[in-house]
Amino acid sequence: MCGRYSLARVERLAGAFPRFRFTDDLPARYNIAPTTDVLAVTNDGTRTAAMLRWGVPAASLVINARIETLDQRPMFREAVAARRCAIFADGFYEWYAGSGRRQPVHFTLASGEPFAFAGLWYPDRTCAIVTTDARGVAASVHDRMPVILGPDDTERWIREGVVPPPEALEMLHGVAPPDLRAVEVTPKVNRADYDAPDCIEQLPPQPTLF
Repeated sequence: MCGRYSLARVERLAGAFPRFRFTDDLPARYNIAPTTDVLAVTNDGTRTAAMLRWGVPAASLVINARIETLDQRPMFREAVAARRCAIFADGFYEWYAGSGRRQPVHFTLASGEPFAFAGLWYPDRTCAIVTTDARGVAASVHDRMPVILGPDDTERWIREGVVPPPEALEMLHGVAPPDLRAVEVTPKVNRADYDAPDCIEQLPPQPTLF
């Protein structure tokens, strides 16, 4: 799953995604949690990044959409055809059990550049992040990870109009596995209300999973 992520390097967004428009006053965010507003661009043709609320109200709050069920669950099938979005980030967190506590790990691209998650958006301006089987270094911590789009993948994913679900899924299955870097970070990340620069700072060297 993807339950927490970061967008600290907001000043790099325009360079990484030159075809989109971003405001100049975006705050750096180090520990983005569900139910908060997140920066995204939708396939409505505006090409301007705006805020969506992370988490779709249903029987329970839906924050992730499994790629395996996008064309099966009714709440995903219509959205993957007609309401696709790219959710901007520069890292995401997962946890493993270490030394009697849940140890957070921060994953970023090896390049350090921002990227986008594949997402679905809804008429109430909420969204969910698409997840897939974990690959590479992420698989050592969790069995799921968000679908990470490169700039060209992002352009295809948010193109305007309705796309048949099989074609939309083919776009995601064609995304190359990202080259990820993983570092252990402070357990302060475990608090959803804690959002400070030290969330993404690597812990001092110690025996590690990596």
